Amino acid sequence: MEVFAARDAIDHYQMVRDLLAEEVQTGGRQPTERSILDLEHLYTRLGRAYELADEGEKARAAYEALLALGRQLGEARLEVLSLNHLAVFDYHQGDDRTVKALLEEARRRAEDAGLEEALLETQCNLAEVMAIHPRDFEHSGPLARKALASARTLGRLDLVARALATLARVEVFAGRFEEAAAYAEEGVALSRELADRPAPRTELPPTITPAMGLSASWKAGNRVREIHCLTYLAYARIFQGRPQEGIAIGREAQAISGGLPERIEAMSTWALNLGFQEIGEYEEVLELSLRGIEQARKTQNAFLLFSNLDRLGRAYEVLLDLQEARRVHEEALGLRGALGRSMRCSPPSGSARWQPSLRTGRKLTPTPRGHARAGPSSMCWIFSTSIMRSKRCCEEEPRRGQSFRRARRG
Repeated sequence: MEVFAARDAIDHYQMVRDLLAEEVQTGGRQPTERSILDLEHLYTRLGRAYELADEGEKARAAYEALLALGRQLGEARLEVLSLNHLAVFDYHQGDDRTVKALLEEARRRAEDAGLEEALLETQCNLAEVMAIHPRDFEHSGPLARKALASARTLGRLDLVARALATLARVEVFAGRFEEAAAYAEEGVALSRELADRPAPRTELPPTITPAMGLSASWKAGNRVREIHCLTYLAYARIFQGRPQEGIAIGREAQAISGGLPERIEAMSTWALNLGFQEIGEYEEVLELSLRGIEQARKTQNAFLLFSNLDRLGRAYEVLLDLQEARRVHEEALGLRGALGRSMRCSPPSGSARWQPSLRTGRKLTPTPRGHARAGPSSMCWIFSTSIMRSKRCCEEEPRRGQSFRRARRG
C-alpha cells in the first residue's frame, strides 16, 4: 500500500472485511486458518489506512476489533498483533502509561504461546519506548541488545535495523558516542539496503515510527529508519566536537525526507539545527526553526513545536532581538501541559551541559566525567532546562533590554 493512497484502500478493506466477517460469524462452521489470516491482514491494513488518513479513532476501533476477535477465537497471534498496534497508536497519542502496559501484556502472551517472532517484534517496540522515557532508560539497552541478537539469529533484517536504531539512540543519550556511531552507521547501511528491496509478502509488523501509518509502507518505513540512524550519527559527531561532519550528515538526512510526510521532514533537521547552533550560524538556525514551526503547527505536534520554538528563541537572544525572543519563549512556555509527563525529569549524572561561548552564544560540551552514565536521557534534561530558560528569559527580558539600550546610549 502506498503512503498517500489511503482513501481508496479504506473503502476496499472495509467492504472485504465486512463480507469476510459475516462469513466467519454466520457460516455455521469454525473459521479456518486461512480465514483467520485474511481477517488479520484486513483489520491491520484497514487500521493503518485510517492512520494514514489521520482518522485516529477509526484506526483504534479496527485494532480493538481485531483484539476482541483474537480473544474470541483463542488466537494468541491476533492478540499479540493487536496489542502491539494499540500500543503504537497510544504512543502517538502521548498516552505513556498504557503503551508500556499493552506491550508488557503482548510480551507475556507471546511468551506463553511460544510465538518467537511475535515476541521479538514486541521486544523491539518495548525497547524503543523504554529508550525515550527517563524512568525506563537504563533498562532499554539490555532489552535492545537482546532483541538485536535474536533478530540476527532469526534472519529478520528489518528487526535488526530497528534494534540498531534504538541502540544508537540509547548510546547517544548515555554519552557513549563511538558506540552510538557504530550502531547508527550499520543501521543506515542496512535500512538503505532494505528500502531498495521488494517488500516481503508477509504482513509488516507494527512499528514505533515518528509518523503514524508509515510502517504500512516497506520503503517509507525503512527510509524513516535511515533518517533516524543518520540523525543519531549526526548527534554523536556534534557531541564529539565535530560539528561540520554532523552538519553534513544532517543535510543527508534532510535530503532523504523529501516525499515523506512533513513531520518526518521536520524531524530530519533536529541534528542539523543543533550543528548550526554550535558553529554560530544563527541565520541558518532561524530559517530551519521557522520552517519546523510551520510544519509542527500543520501536524499539531507539540514536541516538534516546542523544540523549534526553543531554538528560535535562543537564536533571537544571540542576535539581540529580545522582543522576538520573549514572544517565542512565552509561546514555548505555554506548551508545558501539552508535552505531558515524559518531559518531567531530573538532570542526569554525567550528562551534557550548556556553557557560555564567545563564538556561538551557548555551546554544548561534555562534563568532566565524559558522559560515563546518563541515567535519565540527557536530551530530556536539556529539553526540561529549555522550559526553565524560556521562563527565565520572559522574566528577565525587560531588564536586559533596558541595560542594552543604556549601553548603546553610553
